[in-house]
Amino acid sequence: GITNAITFTKGKQVQTGDKFVVRVSPTNAVLTPDMISLTNSQGQNLNEFLSVQKVEKYNGLLSRAAGNNGLWEVTVALKNYDEKAFSAVTETKVGNDTESILFAVQVNNTLSTAETREVISSYDLTLDWTEYVGEKSLNYFVDATNVKDIHNRFTKAEDGTNVTYQELAWTSDAATTIIPLDKVNTNVKVDNGDDRQTQKLYPAVQGEAIKIALSTADDKVTAPVNIRGIYVVLDKANAVESAPSELNAWNSYTYSGLNTVVEGTSTEITINSTTAINDVIGFRVYAVNFDGTLVDPDGKAFYVQLGNAATDWNATATTVTALNPTDKAVTDTQSDKVAVSLTKLTAPTAATWTTDKVNNVNPAFNAIFVDANNNVLYNTAAPNTFPADFSKVAKVYT
Repeated sequence: GITNAITFTKGKQVQTGDKFVVRVSPTNAVLTPDMISLTNSQGQNLNEFLSVQKVEKYNGLLSRAAGNNGLWEVTVALKNYDEKAFSAVTETKVGNDTESILFAVQVNNTLSTAETREVISSYDLTLDWTEYVGEKSLNYFVDATNVKDIHNRFTKAEDGTNVTYQELAWTSDAATTIIPLDKVNTNVKVDNGDDRQTQKLYPAVQGEAIKIALSTADDKVTAPVNIRGIYVVLDKANAVESAPSELNAWNSYTYSGLNTVVEGTSTEITINSTTAINDVIGFRVYAVNFDGTLVDPDGKAFYVQLGNAATDWNATATTVTALNPTDKAVTDTQSDKVAVSLTKLTAPTAATWTTDKVNNVNPAFNAIFVDANNNVLYNTAAPNTFPADFSKVAKVYT
């Protein structure tokens, strides 16, 4: 079952907040939520209607400036919405027109019984509301990798077994339940755009947490503001290798964070079992909107291959010297071979080779790993072509 499931009650309001930025002086002043209120030009505040949820230092575009820039980001939300009461405090009649009342930010700089308040903004804030619209497109990162770049079983498993499951997407708005594809009034469609069959398995590490973070962007994690919770389960529908053996194996492993709803936009799972090392395991991520609807009707899957914790190899120094710089470029010259002792890697799946740039070229050189008979076992020019056993490497040169 699912742990920490959220209960949604029909008719119960859930307010989502919004943010604004203020500048305070002196710049080293510290603000807290209970110091802040919004007030109109007649000195009437919105404390009865508005909750200041949090106040945080704002860096934004000024992230490279001095730390004390005096900017603070304030998050506020309605305590409860009543149309007549809200209109009464946020709108006013000017002739025959209805106009928004302007508010200023005030700070209680004493937090004592004295009514000492200082206006720290001009009267340029207005309040409005919009009806909540649930998200209906699921996007997330696995650690620093976007899901679009991670393998799923769209057509077949790693052993070639075909999968019959069809990924789904909403046809219109997000809903709480799926009306099957074979029904006339179905609310889902086949999602042919989620084919990540040719992408690489994600290299997970036994015993190390995998962070899954929802995002509105593909290039960096940008947390959505309209999603309430997230949870991760096994991708049982596509556990087809020697069925039911593969699913039985997945179920036999121990995990942390699996099948657990987390309120917010990120969660972590950990594969704890050492018996799972080298295995491929599928996970499916679900997200839930504030109104109880599912962001994606059937979630979105990603697959990992589990490895051991990383092993550090000792640093090795090589020197490349051009005998005559006018005759031979350094890039054409081979260094001396340096003796090394490396450990065997367990089923490596991916490697990255980078160097400092030389003349805007990166990598500026490659490393070649050879055995005792100078047979090339590995070349960083093809970083993902691994030898059978790195422990057979005797020397390396560049």
